[in-house]
Amino acid sequence: MQQLHFEDAWNRTISNEDRLDIKKIFEQTKKDAEDGVTFVPVRTAVNHRNDLLITTLIHNFQSEETDLTNINIQLFQDNKQIASQYIEESRLCFPAKTSMPWTFIFPEMGDENKRNVPYSLKVGH
Repeated sequence: MQQLHFEDAWNRTISNEDRLDIKKIFEQTKKDAEDGVTFVPVRTAVNHRNDLLITTLIHNFQSEETDLTNINIQLFQDNKQIASQYIEESRLCFPAKTSMPWTFIFPEMGDENKRNVPYSLKVGH
């Protein structure tokens, strides 16, 4: 059975409204199980440095632990890859059948006019 997990820093700092939004998205998408790892968009934002912040719900539908601690993450818009970056993050290792929210930061890619444009993320090779 798929379980929702909040990383410790998220658990301490997330607002009640954001927690409810993520729980709602989790409930809506946890049954979309594919045997693998999927990224469900939650929201986008642009920070003061013009970085694009992509918050996603990462589903590990596998029956084994997923290690995303060293990954190449690809950012897509309209099915076209617009960015790719290598990420080293020790907190992106989580158990089987677990979902966890995470925000990926794409430096200097922000555009306030495109905040509501749909993005998708994939693990690259």
